[in-house]
Amino acid sequence: MKTAALITVSALALCLAACGSGSKPSSPPPPGHGPPSKEPPHGGTLTFTAPTTTTIASPPSGATVRCTNHGVKAGAVVPAPGNVVTGSADGLSASAELQLTRKSDGSLIVSCRP
Repeated sequence: MKTAALITVSALALCLAACGSGSKPSSPPPPGHGPPSKEPPHGGTLTFTAPTTTTIASPPSGATVRCTNHGVKAGAVVPAPGNVVTGSADGLSASAELQLTRKSDGSLIVSCRP
């Protein structure tokens, strides 16, 4: 009986660990519709793995950005143009630090560091 419970708990843990593990586009657009967008839909979430620094042309205000490093996740909401926000998280063996810099032209610089 203990073995069946252990197997069930282990399978559930593996399923949960696989959820949200990366920022891969779900599917490419149909031919002739351009490359997949790195920008989340309004109110969506965009996740980066440390170390990463990138610029997003015009992300929607209010979208969530997350930085992950060995299971530790820091997050912040995209600020209005001209503002900067940071987020950080510490774990037992890793940490994650996120800085979002929204330039006056609307672009967003994402810095995700361990």
